[in-house]
Amino acid sequence: MIVIRIAAILFGVNFAQADDYTYWSLGATTGNLYGLYWGSYLSYGYGEQSCKDKGWKNLVYITSYHIDNEIADLMLGAADYTGDYGYWSPFIGMTDYSHEGWWKWNDDIPVVHQNWGPGQPDNHRRNEDCGSLEWPMNWWNDIDCGERLPYICFQEPSTASRSSIDNRLFSIRNFDGGKGTQELARSSCKKVGLRLAVVDSDEVITKIENSRNPNSKVGYWVDGTHNCLNADKCEGLTSYVCEDVFPLALEPSSQDEDYMVGDTIKIECTSSVVSTVKWQKQEGAPTDNIWMDPLQNIEPGKATLIIKSATQDDSAKYRCTANKDIIGQSRAYATFVNIRVHPEK
Repeated sequence: MIVIRIAAILFGVNFAQADDYTYWSLGATTGNLYGLYWGSYLSYGYGEQSCKDKGWKNLVYITSYHIDNEIADLMLGAADYTGDYGYWSPFIGMTDYSHEGWWKWNDDIPVVHQNWGPGQPDNHRRNEDCGSLEWPMNWWNDIDCGERLPYICFQEPSTASRSSIDNRLFSIRNFDGGKGTQELARSSCKKVGLRLAVVDSDEVITKIENSRNPNSKVGYWVDGTHNCLNADKCEGLTSYVCEDVFPLALEPSSQDEDYMVGDTIKIECTSSVVSTVKWQKQEGAPTDNIWMDPLQNIEPGKATLIIKSATQDDSAKYRCTANKDIIGQSRAYATFVNIRVHPEK
């Protein structure tokens, strides 16, 4: 961890102002949405607050073996996306700050499922009270909460079916100097890799209203069919709403992952916004990080995986990926499907 700090000093990284580089992944089993942020290295507390400010639930809670696997998919996808297969150590959402050795997730949920690395947690120098993930080992480590690291945020699936509104995160922010204009609100959102919230439906208004303090009477700038909300006049406002739009919600057309030899398999992967979508098949061992392009039909915002006559060699992990530029930043997203082809009986 000292190496990270030294590298930051040598290369003049300003953690507070660095652009957010982000990779998103949708958990194939839990439906959780995960976001890895590595442009701004933050301490644990600031990482937690950053997740909430961006509209996520919190730093990620790894409460099951399934989530362990989904985080491994997230990290592997980010490594493929960046070409960096070296050591990563992002914060995850657990501490034993209140009582040494009693690890809890940030909502005061006891840590039951565990995936500690060898000899961990060791409370080195008696000041390691926060949790991090060590990649590519994909095990946990305890670490000084003041270290500045990447961090993983998460959001649990909506109880309703996933729709475009579920893939939009809103955060209400205040101008540093008091009052500001709508144009200043737009530029302020853009500086942190977001956009001024676009009000294009009553659902959006409801979601924004639900994210604010119910006792607050402060109005705020937005875009779209309204210039502001919660205000009689759109002038002299001290707050604004930023929006982080996931590049897409990837929806495979079929969740049926078991097939027979000779079956024709067609799985469409459709994004919620127009973006470049494609399928890839994992070859070799997972640690080999080899992904090949299978037979597929690619259209704007959609890719269809095609296996004309399945064999057992087609049994593998497949991922549907997409990339899209949002307000000048490239965002990546992925979801995974495991296809198992069984011999004829």
